Amino acid sequence: MSMRRDRELSTDENESLKHHLYVCINCKRFDTQLDFLSRLSKKYAQGVGMPSTATIRNIDADTDSDSDSDKA
Repeated sequence: MSMRRDRELSTDENESLKHHLYVCINCKRFDTQLDFLSRLSKKYAQGVGMPSTATIRNIDADTDSDSDSDKA
């Protein structure tokens, strides 16, 4: 999962990861958390500062909708 953030995975690696995330709920949750933290850190780097609870919920909602479209 972390390699996917560092570089583009090969087709075989990507398929293997997708399969693993399909069967392993703990890794799927961890991957979702990594996506959320990535979005949050990008917002912070853009100078947004420490987000409010409402902003975090919006970022989390964006992650949910993006991950649905990514997985399809």
